[in-house]
Amino acid sequence: MVVTPELRAAWQHEFGQTQYGVTSSFASGAGTGFNVTGPSIGHDSLLIGAGVEARWNDRFAIFAYYDGEVGGANYESNSVSAGFRVFF
Repeated sequence: MVVTPELRAAWQHEFGQTQYGVTSSFASGAGTGFNVTGPSIGHDSLLIGAGVEARWNDRFAIFAYYDGEVGGANYESNSVSAGFRVFF
């Protein structure tokens, strides 16, 4: 079995707009439309990742990974994935 660990880190800078507005209205059509503006999510954040893959043989492997976007203003994202791969 071959075990392959993985670590990643990157800096992300958003050059565009970081605060978005949404124009809405009620489904019944009552009243006039209105605007809602979300929070500013900042321009900079850190992208991090870690994981491991265990290849049992030349045909089968299992893996688990974590990915995150942290350090940004008013926004954070985390995800975990796991699974298996079959090579043919």
